Amino acid sequence: MKDDPIAVIIPGEGFPGGPLLDLVTALEAHGLTPLVAAPGRGRWEGTAGSHVTAQAAIHELEPAQLDAAIVLDGPGEALSRSRALADLLRALHASGRVVCGVGHGVAALGAAGLLRDLEVAAESDATGRLLSFGAVPMREPIAGAGGILTAVEGAVSELVAQVVDFRHVSAPAP
Repeated sequence: MKDDPIAVIIPGEGFPGGPLLDLVTALEAHGLTPLVAAPGRGRWEGTAGSHVTAQAAIHELEPAQLDAAIVLDGPGEALSRSRALADLLRALHASGRVVCGVGHGVAALGAAGLLRDLEVAAESDATGRLLSFGAVPMREPIAGAGGILTAVEGAVSELVAQVVDFRHVSAPAP
């Protein structure tokens, strides 16, 4: 099994603070290494007075050096407009790594062309946007198939458990 980090990608300013903390905590509880990435390195302010230091800029991420990516975006869905992120997500998916979207981060997967005809977990205010990407929004906390996982913000622990399961199934034989 790989020991590469799992990129947790945020939009920078205004990132959803609670879900980010939940994601990082759940990843670390499973012995995984989160790597927080944003549009640029450095300190970013999130919701409810939260802050985080991004260890990498999105354009610096190399698919071969990541085990997976989890995209966490806010209601403005800024990450769905990032060409560098779309390229990264497509490369990760093509190489058999798990790609995840949480909350409005699911839209970034759609913008990368990864959600056509796929059932996805959707925040209620994101349904229309996801339909425009050809996704099938579901009122479920978590959904996905084929190495693509989606979750509402309240289901990050379950999402991380499924990432762990996917890593075990897709790990190369010794």
